[in-house]
Amino acid sequence: MPFTKEELLATLDPVTFEWYEPRLMRNPVTFDDAFDVLLELGRRETPAFDLSPDEIQAYRKALAWLLASPSCTNPFGGLYVWGPTGSGKTMLVRLLQRLSEIVGVHRPFWKYDRDRDKWSVAYLPLLWSSATHGETHARDYTAHYQETGKYLDEGRFVLHIGDLGAEPKEAQYYGSRSSVIASIICRRSDQHGERLSRPMVITSNYPPDALSGPNLYDDRTASRIQGDCVIVHLSSTDHRLASAQPRS
Repeated sequence: MPFTKEELLATLDPVTFEWYEPRLMRNPVTFDDAFDVLLELGRRETPAFDLSPDEIQAYRKALAWLLASPSCTNPFGGLYVWGPTGSGKTMLVRLLQRLSEIVGVHRPFWKYDRDRDKWSVAYLPLLWSSATHGETHARDYTAHYQETGKYLDEGRFVLHIGDLGAEPKEAQYYGSRSSVIASIICRRSDQHGERLSRPMVITSNYPPDALSGPNLYDDRTASRIQGDCVIVHLSSTDHRLASAQPRS
């Protein structure tokens, strides 16, 4: 007797995390305590560290993503932090990773076991930089392609792209030319759409709705970023200039 459609669908591996907690923490903390630790990390890195009311809201939104708090609408997505030069974008994602390490934040990822020819879920640390990878910038991806003809870090579960929009739009490896960053983002977005397991952490000077244009990316790339990421805006002036001024 042939299988019904419902029976066939029941044999497929699920592609959601319906039965899994969005985050597990080795050292569980409340949101408010985690926020206090995040601020203390900022003060220890920069003694003059201070946040405006708007920045506090931005930090809380980013933290809600890290911890998958109820206010976060896309806990399995990535993070896109944008704002003017010197507004603290790189610092924010660096502090978030440090907090993730301290608290021991893990999230579920779908992994493919080639030996068993089967997908399974594993809780892995929610990290996007490492001692070996560092904070990978957009220009690093184009330089790597130009040297090797391959895309950098495609196997990472969480991909960091710093300073999106500041890199050359194309790179050439012998006769092969590629819009490297656009290709990486769209490839990962396709994979993420299947299993929600290939998020990106991105910083940029550009608002997401300004990424589409002749000197940046196509509509598809800009749309993928907006659909896949929690958007956080840092609107302050250049902290690096402000910190150099004497305090009254």
